[in-house]
Amino acid sequence: GIGDVLFVTPFLKAIRREPGIERIDVLLGSRTHDVLKDNPNVNKIYVMDWDRWRSQPRLTTFFEIVRLLFELRRVGYDHYFDFSATRTYVFFAKYILGIPHRAGFDYKGRGGGFNHKLAIPEGYSSKPVTEYYLDLAREAGIDAKTAAPEFFVQDEDREEADRLLGSINISRSDLIVAVSPGGGASWGKDALLKQWPPERFADLVAALGKHFGIKAVIIAGGRGDERPARSLAGRLTYPFINTAGKVSLGVTAALLERSFLLIANDGGIVHLARSVNCPVCAIFGPASEDVYGPYPAGDAFISVANEGAPCRPCYRQFRYDADCTSRECLTDLAPERVIHAMEEKGLLKYLDGRKVNRVEGRG
Repeated sequence: GIGDVLFVTPFLKAIRREPGIERIDVLLGSRTHDVLKDNPNVNKIYVMDWDRWRSQPRLTTFFEIVRLLFELRRVGYDHYFDFSATRTYVFFAKYILGIPHRAGFDYKGRGGGFNHKLAIPEGYSSKPVTEYYLDLAREAGIDAKTAAPEFFVQDEDREEADRLLGSINISRSDLIVAVSPGGGASWGKDALLKQWPPERFADLVAALGKHFGIKAVIIAGGRGDERPARSLAGRLTYPFINTAGKVSLGVTAALLERSFLLIANDGGIVHLARSVNCPVCAIFGPASEDVYGPYPAGDAFISVANEGAPCRPCYRQFRYDADCTSRECLTDLAPERVIHAMEEKGLLKYLDGRKVNRVEGRG
């Protein structure tokens, strides 16, 4: 997922600082290619297009994978880092690519192919995911320091963001709030389990609008988020732009740069906002906000969850309760509780103070 790849960017930054590093290449899925395509810490991206591979003849897929492996082998890598917590890829790294130094996670006995491994018997459970990734780097002898995720917005994406805002007569100084009522794409058909109802987002925006001069709402999201986005759009009383599934990741990031706040479900866009220093209120249901929340957290980057739901977090050891029908961790979370948390944690000052309180270091 998008968030998973953004979690890796502090690690990439740490690796780039290591003396003697000549090249850093990344192997990832086609859905997340755009997360790193402009990252200066990456020399080349190799893509595993699983969607296409599954839809085409198996023999075609086989030969594509063989060609990819031969290309990787020709490079002659010295180090391999695996963030998948599976044993699938390290087999190729060890026996086909012949990479001498291999680092990864030992989860349920899956660390046999690594000579640098970090045991995670409970999965990611006691601290933010990024810290596990940085610990893996340290396990391999790399001086990895805590850092926020990075996404590099291009000028053409900012120009497109300005054009979209101009289409509804919104300027940079106007108070813009971004809302993402979808999310959870990596959970596939069960993404709904991570989604606060769109009507709650609409009620929250309306309540905030009574106290702050909101001028426009950006409805953000990726492919698959169109339905909750349309549902939210039908309930808004402010001018809005519905970009869900319609713009690139870079344009979404540029729009977040222009926004004073993002309100979103637990998902990749939360971490995209964090990477461009857009204040964010993340709504959490099945997953732990202490593990998957904005990193590093702060008064501009908060998580809100229904602390009264005894069953949460039910997402543990990379599994969740797919049979849950009540979703009480989300459906019982009232907009008033979210506003109280935003006020209690200091987030509302980024709306109240307007430009004065914009987060330092923004694009």
